[in-house]
Amino acid sequence: MIGSVYEQSLDSSTRRHGGVHYTPYEVAKRLARITLSELPSGPICDPSVGGGAFLLAVAEYLSEKEYLQRR
Repeated sequence: MIGSVYEQSLDSSTRRHGGVHYTPYEVAKRLARITLSELPSGPICDPSVGGGAFLLAVAEYLSEKEYLQRR
């Protein structure tokens, strides 16, 4: 995952100085599953994107549920 590589490439002082915080992918996956337990009827937006963990977790969840293939 490119986001993960980017996150790891930033040293701690750069992250601290910029106020950069990343959600661990396993946390993003869990939150996506909880949030999407009932499939949404509209588009999904991740306004802060960051490393893309939430967006990837949502895409993975919807793919597992075969929601993306039907659209």
